[in-house]
Amino acid sequence: MKHIATAFCVALLAATVPAKAQTATSLQSMLEDQVSAANFNKMFGDVTQPAWIANEAVTSPAMLAKISGQDYTVLYACQQNNCAAEQLAVLVSANGDKMYGVLSSSNEENNTQSLTWLNMGGGDETIDGKTILFAALTGSLDNHPGAFDFK
Repeated sequence: MKHIATAFCVALLAATVPAKAQTATSLQSMLEDQVSAANFNKMFGDVTQPAWIANEAVTSPAMLAKISGQDYTVLYACQQNNCAAEQLAVLVSANGDKMYGVLSSSNEENNTQSLTWLNMGGGDETIDGKTILFAALTGSLDNHPGAFDFK
């Protein structure tokens, strides 16, 4: 009976202590968290979020990068059956309070690519963050993960 009472107290204590935010393993997993989803939507500001992100996104496993000694998770998604043309890469700070991104729309017929930078404020996220986000779009981050540790 003593063990049951102890287990009950531990469970009760665990229920009253807020859980630490877990690092997203993909864009899809991040969007399942209400706070992260709200930060994600805020990151878009006045930019219209493409419908494919909610309805047709294909996601890849998260990658890690470092900017000014701070850890970031890099998340990637593309439009199902149209990955070459419609892509999104997102940088999320370790505690989830900072989020930056880039939307890419490409037209292979015209050999053009349009990039829309999201939530860039002119700090390190603009300098090194753009490099990391573009590398996520091109596959370079995946191929050379150790090269994106900006101290």
